[in-house]
Amino acid sequence: MNHTASTHHSWLVFAVSGFIALVYGIVALFLSEEIITAIALYTGLLILLSGAGMLIAAIYRLRKDLPFVSLLMQAIAAGIIGILIILYTQHTIAAFLTVIGAMTLVSALFQAYLLAFGQHNFNNKGVDWASVVITLVFGIVLLYNPYAVAAYLVVISGILALLAGSLMLWFAVKIRKMQ
Repeated sequence: MNHTASTHHSWLVFAVSGFIALVYGIVALFLSEEIITAIALYTGLLILLSGAGMLIAAIYRLRKDLPFVSLLMQAIAAGIIGILIILYTQHTIAAFLTVIGAMTLVSALFQAYLLAFGQHNFNNKGVDWASVVITLVFGIVLLYNPYAVAAYLVVISGILALLAGSLMLWFAVKIRKMQ
């Protein structure tokens, strides 16, 4: 396997993962659970309203004998997703955090693979492996059960997210410079 080809766009993966972790860290540290729930609820409402708008547009296109099926399917999907978010806001937030946890674990495993088997010579392997461990811990905390974890773990996960996100961005920059 060509390790150089496998790392060609990996900097972007780490940059996006790092950015997501930083956003989560800021949200976890500075927004209350009520605000996060309200944001999720209003997001569900906006998705539902956009689905209604697409439905109106699809009906209009149907009446004008224009293609409408794709728009109708999008309207139905948006409506269902919006309703599910509104009805199951807490579950939606937990699912979102679980997806972030899974993405973080995949990112950590990929980073470990690059460190262990990549052909690049990383100068600060201690810091790089610390980044892998921190990222793994963050992913496991989120996967464990986002809402069953006590409130103090949200703060800890926020701090870990800020640290892991910063380290992933730093790792992305290092990989990008090697290309």
